[in-house]
Order: sequence, then C-alpha cells, then structure tokens
Amino acid sequence: MPLKEKMKDNRADVVIVAEQADDLLGDTLSDLIPTPEKPYKGQVVTQLAEAIRKVVALMDRELDARPYKGPVPELDPDLVRYLAATLEAAADFGKPSPVSPEQVRGDNELIVITEHLLRLAADRDFREFLDEELDEEVAFDDEDMVPMDEEEDIDAMLMRRL
Repeated sequence: MPLKEKMKDNRADVVIVAEQADDLLGDTLSDLIPTPEKPYKGQVVTQLAEAIRKVVALMDRELDARPYKGPVPELDPDLVRYLAATLEAAADFGKPSPVSPEQVRGDNELIVITEHLLRLAADRDFREFLDEELDEEVAFDDEDMVPMDEEEDIDAMLMRRL
C-alpha cells in the first residue's frame, strides 16, 4: 500500500482497531470507483497519491506516498479513502472536482483529479479554509465547557444551571 498515514500512537490495540476501521471504510469507498478496463499507469497513480498527500498535509495529517511500480489494476482502499476525504474538502470549499469518483474510467480522469488537487494544495484560500475548519473542530460544543466571560457572574451561572 503506497499511501499510508504515519501513526503517532504506537499502541498496538489502537492501531489494529484503527486499521480495521480504515480498511472497512476504504473497501466501501472503493466500490464508488469502477474497475478500469485496462490498468492505470503506475506514474499516474503515483502523481495522484502525491497530490492527495499534499492536500492531506494541509489538514495536519502526514502521509507516506511511495511510488507505484508498474500497472495498477485498481486503486487501493487507502488511496480511495484519502481521495474521498480530499474531494469532500474541495466540495465544502466550493471547488468540487470536475470529475467525480464514479466517473473515473481510466488515466485521463485521474489526471484531471490530480491537477485539481494540486491547484487546491497551492491555493492560499483553501489552506485558510482548512485551518478554519480545524479551529471549528477544536472549539467547544458543550455550553459547560465554554470559558466564562470575565464579566459573567458565577452566581448567575449557577442559578441558570439549577
């Protein structure tokens, strides 16, 4: 599998469960992309993996992308999983891919997606959009966890909770 996330948590049980969930998700998403009539060129899939790696790096995730050697009969589940995540981020940003995964029939469609992802990886507005998304995820959802304003009275807060 040429595209693999670098794991920061080395606990074997956590890694095994995470990899099983990733495999299940990847297998499910792989069904979205039809098997090509002839294998993809290794260089085309390598370039796609590198474009995905660049976009995922903007999401504060680090991937290892190793080259594909020789023809690729179908895209591996990890590649498809990260491709789906990057295309979803692009669509959320307002710049969906000109080719959806369901439309991929061969190298040409992968090249179009690769070019799209490379443009996004270099787009400063996209980078800022992803930073905003990450900040929102870190923000507190629960009212109890929101830091109090200095002006808010502790007694009023306690009364409201009763």
